[in-house]
Amino acid sequence: MFEFAQSFEQAAMRFSPVVLVVPGLILIIAGLFLWLGGLGLSRLFIATLGAVAGFVIGLFIVGRNFITALVLAAMGAGLALVLKRIFITLLLGAAAALVLFFVLTSDYSDISGYSHPFTMSSSRETESVVRSLRALTDFSSAFTSSMKTASSRMPVYSWAFIAGGFVVGLVVCFLLWRIGSALCCSVIGTLCIFAGMILLLIFKGSYPITAMGSRPVFYTIVFGGMVTFGTIEQVLLYKKGKSSKKEAKTYKKERKGEEAEQPKKFGDWRTS
Repeated sequence: MFEFAQSFEQAAMRFSPVVLVVPGLILIIAGLFLWLGGLGLSRLFIATLGAVAGFVIGLFIVGRNFITALVLAAMGAGLALVLKRIFITLLLGAAAALVLFFVLTSDYSDISGYSHPFTMSSSRETESVVRSLRALTDFSSAFTSSMKTASSRMPVYSWAFIAGGFVVGLVVCFLLWRIGSALCCSVIGTLCIFAGMILLLIFKGSYPITAMGSRPVFYTIVFGGMVTFGTIEQVLLYKKGKSSKKEAKTYKKERKGEEAEQPKKFGDWRTS
């Protein structure tokens, strides 16, 4: 798995700045919103994830064309909004299973047959947007093929661990709905921030993936700290938002009661 990331890092050094900077900035901005305020944007967040899921299914699985992908993206966004709780619960379970899958398949993945398209070129100039996107597509295909091969080599007990992680994610989100939702937003937001920073650092000529591989414990602690902070902050902020709404409703009721009593008092004063 790490070898794939390093191979991507080497190829991305030649990518067009547009392919690195624009997605990097979008990922960082979206990640900050999800990391610190995902619960406040829960409807937009869920609709976006549903649309992305439907688009991917329509483009790669069902119809494999752009029109089908757009139709399924609209359907996915609508279903995600209607079945909000079920969607978030499944999302957290899938995230837990995906993390375990990548960890357990790291010993079975193989990139010996893959070389990025810029390996044979001695030039250090950046490539065009089209060639950069083509290289990114080739990398995605090689990564998917490697994951399929690795999953076929995994023993049965590894799949049992993955299934257990999926069930644990479902149970946690079902029993602790608010915490599970905040955790899901915080994890996805932190991942987006890390991914965006990696793209921008590669554009600046650094090797962030190699640096993360040389100090995995440090960056794991940083990632875990960001996820923990984002989860706690959103849970507290969400509670405060709900309590402030209740206080506002109570205040309005009290004001209405006072306004209803005032005419009676003035009427008594006039008659007296």
